[in-house]
Amino acid sequence: MELTWIGKPEDVTKIRDELLNRAEKFVDSIMDIEYRIEATTPVYLEHSLELEEEKKEIVKTYEIVGVLPYGTLSRPEEKELELSNFSVHLDFYAKRYNWKERKNRDVWSGCSGIGLSRYAYMFLARWGINFEDWPHEIKKYIGEKLPETIFMITWPKHKKV
Repeated sequence: MELTWIGKPEDVTKIRDELLNRAEKFVDSIMDIEYRIEATTPVYLEHSLELEEEKKEIVKTYEIVGVLPYGTLSRPEEKELELSNFSVHLDFYAKRYNWKERKNRDVWSGCSGIGLSRYAYMFLARWGINFEDWPHEIKKYIGEKLPETIFMITWPKHKKV
């Protein structure tokens, strides 16, 4: 899931930081998984035009990285998975797409990529598929039990007994 926004520099940064805080609360308090937050700069922003000195002070991207209890088949040595990122692009896209604000004020953009399937994978790797073992914080959103699976009348074909 990708979220994008544009606005004044301070608003774009505030939105990014609030999304990061909410995602961290979800990962920490509700999913109860091991994670870390990394500050980084995406390659496409690192190699962009020279930035003004005060803009260099802003962390452009934060990532939430979950720690897996094991590696994967394709990469057994890697025991982590990026779950989300939260970016401020500064005026990178405004300059390239010639965005203008009516009073010629700075326009920045930001985005957040939220890997929903990655969150599900991380949760199941941590808690397993037995609903009874899942944390209370998750169960209170689902209810007493998981919803029943739907019955498909077209697939798979059922043999008449």
